[in-house]
Amino acid sequence: MTADPPPVPPSPRYTVPLGSPLPDRIEEEGFALERWRVDDEPTLRAIVAASLDHLRPFLGWAHLEPVSVDDRVALLTRWEQAWRDAYAASYKIPDDDGVACGTVSMFRDAGPQTLEIGYWITPGASGRGRVTRAARLLTCAAFQYPEVDTVLIGHDAANVRSGAVPARLGFRRVRARTRKPEAPACVGISVHLEAGRWWRAPGASA
Repeated sequence: MTADPPPVPPSPRYTVPLGSPLPDRIEEEGFALERWRVDDEPTLRAIVAASLDHLRPFLGWAHLEPVSVDDRVALLTRWEQAWRDAYAASYKIPDDDGVACGTVSMFRDAGPQTLEIGYWITPGASGRGRVTRAARLLTCAAFQYPEVDTVLIGHDAANVRSGAVPARLGFRRVRARTRKPEAPACVGISVHLEAGRWWRAPGASA
């Protein structure tokens, strides 16, 4: 599990948007990532509520849950605007029936030529390669933009399962930084792994 995208707009240092919005939908061999939309509020509310015990050890925002319907609609509205402005996109991770079981996001907040990926998934859907596949598809999509030369995934050092995703994809560890722990199980060491133009996508079953 890594952090959700930051509030809109992103860091003032990196407010140059991409040349065009990220894809509305990304699909490969029946596995489709579709953007979250405002009318998905009931679905997002339900999967967050079902996952709080799983999310709270590592994600600070989970301690603010439950939030009101209006607040979640406002969040989805911000995600929609960030996509339209070509800063970020947040997608539903599908289960075997195509029903949302998590979120994977890509956002422009880590550097002028970098896109960062964050994700989380419900406990019942974890361990089946869905997050890895979603992150792989977003990494492939990112490098379709000539202005992007790096894709970053960061995680707290204690969150081993989250860190396994970029490792399986062949990302390289580039640094570890001390930060204030955002949640009870965090140790406050943020590990960053990156893929550059050298990266080659592993097979769809990775």
